[in-house]
Amino acid sequence: MRPASTTAVVAEDGVARSELGIAPSAFVASRPPGTYTVARTCRRRVPDWELHVARLGASLRLLRQESGEGAGVDDAALAAAVAAAARCALQALPPDGELLLTLHVATAAPLRVAAHCCSAPLLAEAPLPVAAAVLGPPRSLAGAKASCWVRQRAAVEAARPADCAEALLSRSDGALLEGLTTNFFVVERLSDDSLRLRTAAPGDGVLDGVARRRLLHLARSRGLVVLEAAPRLEEASCWTEAFLSNAGKGVTPLREVRGEGGGVLLLAGPVAAALGAALRAWWAAGGELLG
Repeated sequence: MRPASTTAVVAEDGVARSELGIAPSAFVASRPPGTYTVARTCRRRVPDWELHVARLGASLRLLRQESGEGAGVDDAALAAAVAAAARCALQALPPDGELLLTLHVATAAPLRVAAHCCSAPLLAEAPLPVAAAVLGPPRSLAGAKASCWVRQRAAVEAARPADCAEALLSRSDGALLEGLTTNFFVVERLSDDSLRLRTAAPGDGVLDGVARRRLLHLARSRGLVVLEAAPRLEEASCWTEAFLSNAGKGVTPLREVRGEGGGVLLLAGPVAAALGAALRAWWAAGGELLG
């Protein structure tokens, strides 16, 4: 039975229940320790579904190894359980329109999967430029999208200036890594006047976001040179643009990156605009049918 009209549902063990007003972050924080992923849907299709499932498996292995439970994961069983939870949540809401699907997998065995789904209309245009402040140290286990990060990042979120939409994590050597819920990109103008897209590599200590991976593919397919190496604020004189990415908003241009000793002001530019439009088109085209 479909729940009464609501903004969100949570599905677990084959049952979907109404959850009025619960945000995806609150859903993740309420779950037992584990891993999660956030995906956009359009007409019950999930773009890059296989990437989301693969990252859940990779994160689960890391978390189980870290907890001493061993790194064993049955990939086929995980894929089936995640797809079943997603279908249950998606079928509980009207099929038209765009939704935001959050999937959580508990670290401890036996396999336990839950899904949260809420309305999230796809933006027709790029979000307005925002500011970001360089505030926190790297996350401890960046390779895993761990649910505990929702609680761990709270102190940095509380210290974020009111006029900044995101906090950027950095290493002691000045490398700019990622946002609390985003990946961070800059566009550099090189000595030959060409442009290069730059973002920290997973080996630098960042989460390899699904939106990040899709954007890098889109950039390379358009002939843009890509460098996966953490940018530095002291090199900002060659930046022409900077932007953030995640599954919620796609590409968000930055108007300012603010560090302890000052910051850099930026203008929204053509690279972020083009990549954001390409990502929105990719999402709108659909993916794996789960409804």
